[in-house]
Amino acid sequence: MSGEGTRIRAAADVVALARRSLVGVRSGAAAGTGWVALGNGLVMTSHDAVGYEPTVELEAADGQRSRGRVIWVDVARDLAMILPAERLSLPPLLARPDLPRLGEPVLALAAVPDAQCRVVSAVVSAIDVRVGALRCLELDRAVGSSGGPIVDLDGRVIGVGGLDLPRGARRRGAAPAPESGSLAIPVAALSRALATADVAREQFEGRSPTYRCPACNEPFDGGEDRCAACGRLLPHGWEPADVSRGAATADAERLLHDLLAELGVRPAPLRVGPRAFRFSCPTPRGTNAEVVLTADEDGATIRGKLALLRIPTANHEPFYRCLLTLNDQALDTHRFSVEGDTVYLSFVEPTALVRPGEGAARVRELVREAERYRKALGEPFEAAPIG
Repeated sequence: MSGEGTRIRAAADVVALARRSLVGVRSGAAAGTGWVALGNGLVMTSHDAVGYEPTVELEAADGQRSRGRVIWVDVARDLAMILPAERLSLPPLLARPDLPRLGEPVLALAAVPDAQCRVVSAVVSAIDVRVGALRCLELDRAVGSSGGPIVDLDGRVIGVGGLDLPRGARRRGAAPAPESGSLAIPVAALSRALATADVAREQFEGRSPTYRCPACNEPFDGGEDRCAACGRLLPHGWEPADVSRGAATADAERLLHDLLAELGVRPAPLRVGPRAFRFSCPTPRGTNAEVVLTADEDGATIRGKLALLRIPTANHEPFYRCLLTLNDQALDTHRFSVEGDTVYLSFVEPTALVRPGEGAARVRELVREAERYRKALGEPFEAAPIG
């Protein structure tokens, strides 16, 4: 067998072993990749994958599922640790204690729907890239693996991929910004955090994460755009200039704030973009649904949407026909849309027609309708509900 053939065979063997330790991570509509990092079952992933939710859903490649509780977050490095409610019988991936070599081939792994594994082959192109205060590895291509492990050809983890850089981030000096998704946090830099977490599961009882400002390390509230201690824009925050396109846009921003206040949502809503907020809203079942509320660029309309179902694994054609029929019947009350493998339910309202109290009522109606359609669509088509 040629040298190239041997390398391909070795890489395939590494993937076959490493994928057993992967888990898909879902937090409402957000999704990412995690991997079992310690013998006590703790899962490492990205902060972007878990957001600010206290619990998330985990799914292993072999079909095991569990709820997981977020116990640790490092906002600056876009990392998080999850404790599964029921320990998953998955082997931990071994961490490589030293940095990889320049030019070393690596594999970036990501969990994708239906328990599959996506693999991207890359080469380490830099081993000490400075982005602000962070020291990162850089790969020769974007890997698009939010929280997924990057392993060497022995199957050892050398980094955590898909780093979500702050907007406008630049390397120190005159070098251009790295390509989004090409950076990784070296696992060697996480040795202290992993050692601290390598304890009995019982010691995590009651533990919850603290979100700290990357600039001053003081705790912050995810519902604020700026750190209360140092005034710096937080990673999820947006400059006021982003919403200052005119009076209509400013009015729409105020309308969103008023609507959120009317809903009284707790914990605080998280701004996820200009004129865009994500928050939890109680359902009739006593659980919480994640709603995203946005205003368009001109401030003419507001839109509420929530994730409803996963696309079923079979009977796609009748399922899509059913969605089209429901959209025809719904008129202007609500709409169904498909993004990736997820079906969303949404409403759109002209901001000029939203009176005090009406916007909050519209959101509550959306949540109630979602409960109805999760059952009406989920059971006949065997589509997995979200929320």
